[in-house]
Amino acid sequence: MPGDPTSSGYLDPLRLAFRDQVGAVMEKAIFPSFFHGKCQDPVTGVNPPGCPNPDCPVVCGTPGSMVHFYSKLRYIAYNTTWHLMHELARPGTPTFNEIQNNVEVIRNGARRRRLSLDPRGESSLPTNPGFSGGLISRAISTRDNYVKDSLARIFQDIRSILEKICGGVGDGTTNGLPYCSWEEIMKDYILTFP
Repeated sequence: MPGDPTSSGYLDPLRLAFRDQVGAVMEKAIFPSFFHGKCQDPVTGVNPPGCPNPDCPVVCGTPGSMVHFYSKLRYIAYNTTWHLMHELARPGTPTFNEIQNNVEVIRNGARRRRLSLDPRGESSLPTNPGFSGGLISRAISTRDNYVKDSLARIFQDIRSILEKICGGVGDGTTNGLPYCSWEEIMKDYILTFP
């Protein structure tokens, strides 16, 4: 049906909301939550050896400090990513509701297509003139909750999915998350800043 999301587009609301918010959220998680200020000794005004670049052993806001504490930076990025995704995909949020709607549109379209293939259509369903419809409304409510409940279960697993993708857990272990590190490339990039 025109305008229906494709299966690859079900999660577009999550992808777009994440893209729109991740910069500000990540910046706040990195600066000033962990990395902050200058490396200079406040009394002497002298930078410690290796500061500000290329490898500063003082937690501060310089590129050298970020390189030195890269494993911590990696975990800040990892944990911030999963927390943001978890918040965006909670049941009842606008993002969750859009995804649920996308799934229901496709699901209902598939149901309509199946019924249209039956030459008798919906009129072939048995009817009872004295039937109040309560059973049908409970069935519809259960069906509607099925999509919501299924999505909620899937999104509860965001952290374990990220752990599998990244090859570790977000507990700060040195050299953890080996598939989500990009350490060499990121360190080179970080050191391009003054």
